[in-house]
Amino acid sequence: MRVKALLLTKKIKNEDIRISQYKEDKDKKVVRLRQKPLKDYFDDIQDIKIRNSKIKEAVMDGYKQSEIAEFLKLSRTTVSKAIKKVDQIPF
Repeated sequence: MRVKALLLTKKIKNEDIRISQYKEDKDKKVVRLRQKPLKDYFDDIQDIKIRNSKIKEAVMDGYKQSEIAEFLKLSRTTVSKAIKKVDQIPF
Protein backbone atom coordinates (compact mmCIF):
# COMPACT_ATOMS: atom_id res chain seq x y z
CA MET A 1 0.00 0.00 0.00
CA ARG A 2 1.37 3.36 -1.01
CA VAL A 3 0.96 6.10 1.60
CA LYS A 4 1.25 9.80 0.86
CA ALA A 5 2.05 12.05 3.81
CA LEU A 6 1.78 15.80 3.74
CA LEU A 7 2.03 18.67 6.15
CA LEU A 8 -0.94 21.01 6.33
CA THR A 9 -0.74 24.53 7.70
CA LYS A 10 -3.41 26.96 8.75
CA LYS A 11 -3.18 30.72 8.90
CA ILE A 12 -4.14 31.96 12.38
CA LYS A 13 -3.52 35.60 13.32
CA ASN A 14 -1.01 35.95 10.46
CA GLU A 15 1.01 32.95 11.66
CA ASP A 16 1.44 29.64 9.89
CA ILE A 17 0.49 26.94 12.36
CA ARG A 18 1.30 23.30 11.72
CA ILE A 19 -1.95 21.37 11.93
CA SER A 20 -0.85 17.80 11.52
CA GLN A 21 0.42 15.25 9.11
CA TYR A 22 -2.09 13.35 7.05
CA LYS A 23 -1.95 10.29 4.85
CA GLU A 24 -4.16 8.87 2.17
CA ASP A 25 -5.13 5.26 2.88
CA LYS A 26 -5.96 2.53 0.39
CA ASP A 27 -9.58 3.71 0.13
CA LYS A 28 -8.42 7.24 -0.76
CA LYS A 29 -9.57 8.53 2.63
CA VAL A 30 -7.43 11.13 4.35
CA VAL A 31 -6.32 9.95 7.79
CA ARG A 32 -4.53 12.05 10.41
CA LEU A 33 -1.12 10.88 11.60
CA ARG A 34 -0.74 11.91 15.22
CA GLN A 35 2.67 12.85 16.49
CA LYS A 36 2.15 11.53 20.02
CA PRO A 37 -0.76 10.21 22.11
CA LEU A 38 -2.81 12.58 24.27
CA LYS A 39 -1.51 10.86 27.40
CA ASP A 40 1.97 12.22 26.65
CA TYR A 41 0.69 15.81 26.66
CA PHE A 42 -1.04 15.58 30.02
CA ASP A 43 1.10 13.24 32.18
CA ASP A 44 1.62 14.59 35.71
CA ILE A 45 0.23 18.08 35.08
CA GLN A 46 -0.72 19.76 38.34
CA ASP A 47 -0.97 23.41 37.26
CA ILE A 48 -3.96 24.70 35.29
CA LYS A 49 -1.81 27.14 33.27
CA ILE A 50 0.42 24.30 32.11
CA ARG A 51 -2.64 22.18 31.34
CA ASN A 52 -4.07 24.98 29.22
CA SER A 53 -0.85 25.39 27.26
CA LYS A 54 -0.72 21.62 26.69
CA ILE A 55 -4.33 21.74 25.45
CA LYS A 56 -3.31 24.40 22.92
CA GLU A 57 -0.27 22.34 21.89
CA ALA A 58 -2.42 19.24 21.33
CA VAL A 59 -4.86 21.26 19.19
CA MET A 60 -1.99 22.63 17.14
CA ASP A 61 -0.75 19.07 16.60
CA GLY A 62 -4.09 18.12 15.09
CA TYR A 63 -6.27 16.86 17.92
CA LYS A 64 -9.88 18.00 17.98
CA GLN A 65 -11.13 19.91 21.00
CA SER A 66 -13.76 17.23 21.55
CA GLU A 67 -11.06 14.51 21.67
CA ILE A 68 -9.09 16.47 24.25
CA ALA A 69 -12.22 17.21 26.29
CA GLU A 70 -13.18 13.54 26.38
CA PHE A 71 -9.66 12.49 27.39
CA LEU A 72 -9.46 15.08 30.19
CA LYS A 73 -13.09 14.55 31.23
CA LEU A 74 -13.87 18.23 30.60
CA SER A 75 -16.54 19.90 28.52
CA ARG A 76 -15.60 21.07 25.03
CA THR A 77 -16.49 24.59 26.17
CA THR A 78 -13.86 24.37 28.94
CA VAL A 79 -11.24 23.26 26.41
CA SER A 80 -12.18 26.12 24.09
CA LYS A 81 -11.90 28.66 26.93
CA ALA A 82 -8.53 27.21 27.95
CA ILE A 83 -7.20 27.82 24.45
CA LYS A 84 -8.48 31.40 24.50
CA LYS A 85 -6.80 32.02 27.87
CA VAL A 86 -3.47 30.84 26.48
CA ASP A 87 -3.88 33.20 23.52
CA GLN A 88 -4.40 36.13 25.89
CA ILE A 89 -1.17 35.60 27.80
CA PRO A 90 1.32 38.34 26.82
CA PHE A 91 4.77 37.15 25.80
